[in-house]
Amino acid sequence: MRFLRTHRLEIVLFAFALLVRVLALGADISGTHATLLQTVRGDDGYYQLSNNLLAGHGFSMDPGPPYVPTALRTPGYIYFLVAILWASGSYLVLTIIQLLLGALVPVLARRVALEFKASGPIALAVGIFLALEPTFVIFSYDFGVETLFLVLFFPFLILFMRYLRKPQTGTLAASALLLGFATIVKPTSEYLPILVLPFVWYAARRGGTKRIAHQILLFLLIPFAILAPWMWRNYEVFGVPAVTSQEPYALYAYLAPSAIALQSGEDFNTEFSSFTTDAERGGDTITLTNGAAYKAKALAVIEAHPEGLVLSGLMTVAGFFTQDGVLPFLQHAGIGVGAKLSRPALELLFSDPFALAKEIGEVAASPLILVLVYRLALVLITLFFLAGAWLRLRRDARDPSLWLALILVTYLVLTSVPGGLGVNSRYRMPVEPFMLVLAFEAFRAMTTRFFPRDGGMSLSRRAATGTTSRS
Repeated sequence: MRFLRTHRLEIVLFAFALLVRVLALGADISGTHATLLQTVRGDDGYYQLSNNLLAGHGFSMDPGPPYVPTALRTPGYIYFLVAILWASGSYLVLTIIQLLLGALVPVLARRVALEFKASGPIALAVGIFLALEPTFVIFSYDFGVETLFLVLFFPFLILFMRYLRKPQTGTLAASALLLGFATIVKPTSEYLPILVLPFVWYAARRGGTKRIAHQILLFLLIPFAILAPWMWRNYEVFGVPAVTSQEPYALYAYLAPSAIALQSGEDFNTEFSSFTTDAERGGDTITLTNGAAYKAKALAVIEAHPEGLVLSGLMTVAGFFTQDGVLPFLQHAGIGVGAKLSRPALELLFSDPFALAKEIGEVAASPLILVLVYRLALVLITLFFLAGAWLRLRRDARDPSLWLALILVTYLVLTSVPGGLGVNSRYRMPVEPFMLVLAFEAFRAMTTRFFPRDGGMSLSRRAATGTTSRS
């Protein structure tokens, strides 16, 4: 009972998030008239990988022989799927566990917000927002790596920010352990141990050189120890001790076609289909062995399309902040959007904003308007996030958690650039709590400034008391 009283807010938030996800899954199954497995299996190869491992065909995405090994995906999430399916033999059990983990993510996000020095109401608003956010909802039951990654990554952020306030070795070791497991699930965080080393130095600096060296080595070695067996496997199979082949794959399959499409004015999907083969798009053809050759080919194409590269970079950065999960959510629920824009909204905005305005008017009666309205909301959130970051910097520029947040946002923006026009809302998920906290703080500051509370004095009250300044 004491636990229930102490954590009642988190329990209510968890229950609310779980209800939203169960209803969304039901709408997905009903709207598409699909089975549970057809609904949750996803499109990123995790279903096929787990099936092949269970069947003894190795770590391969091939649906049939010769079952070529792949290094495109890291094994953390795959073995999570395999363990549950082996123990239960049921996709229903696996889906329930995913739903529970998905409902836990907004609770963890609220904790991240609190560690980030957000007020209680703002932290709760972050949790509620992510309980309803379509991308977070979809990946709560879809076989995608994001939910398990966030269940590991958010606690890493919580512990690491605690370490920055009170640098204890146990807290640092636990955060490093979580970061290592998060990276073996999703390699997005592969370079973070190196990137955040200055924060470890900052926190440990008062303990002297020996303590600094000890804590830096600890934070580097723990994630490396978790990744080392997988890197050794890749060395034995492909001759390269790397974590993943995603870099050459993204450059060749996404960034190069994006640069071509934007410079030539062609549709990205057309260039994507003509530039890459079915085998290359599948992910098994581009390996660590030939990754350098594919990377060189991609860079040659990109170098030949400099205007397209610049446009792709601009659209990727804009897309990182404004891509949403509403359209996939509507499609999952079997809701057709009816009218469509002639080209992606961001592309039209950069190339012909007047045409974009005209087309928005034409689709106003379509469900597509929900997508455009939410993207406008994300634009506003981005602007408030930037304003909130500026306000925090003015108030406390020496706060290491603020710099950690800004560096992580920048890191994820930069690592999304190779995705070209393939960038989507999942790229933003790991840093959404930070962005929302700063956006909500800026919004609160703006409303307080223009609509003072009882603690301030409105213009009418100043006039009544004779305290207004003379013009």
